[in-house]
Amino acid sequence: AIGKSTGHFGINDNFIATLSYDDGSIANLTYTAMGNSSHSKERVDVYCDGEIHSIDDYTSFHSTRNNIKSFSTSRSEKGHLEELTSFARAIKNGGDWPIPFWQQAQAMRIAFLVDEQLGA
Repeated sequence: AIGKSTGHFGINDNFIATLSYDDGSIANLTYTAMGNSSHSKERVDVYCDGEIHSIDDYTSFHSTRNNIKSFSTSRSEKGHLEELTSFARAIKNGGDWPIPFWQQAQAMRIAFLVDEQLGA
């Protein structure tokens, strides 16, 4: 975690977390409140076998793989509406949740572990 000498930011406002997976892959999460509004707020880059797949502010996608087309939208598309619709359908009609409970629990365990490591 990093902070500013002004004390304006809390310990969990600016940090980098590295996660390792059983298959040997890693994920780096950079969370910061020290950005600038002229830059993307959220970015995902996936590096895999010499290819790079990028999502920028959930409005554009680009891949270095030749058979995958880049695209962009005018609105941020995070899938929240689709997830809520799918969840409501599962409640009404039965069936699987859009995100299995074990994955939700795993995400919360990771979030709590990061918080613990930050001393938050």
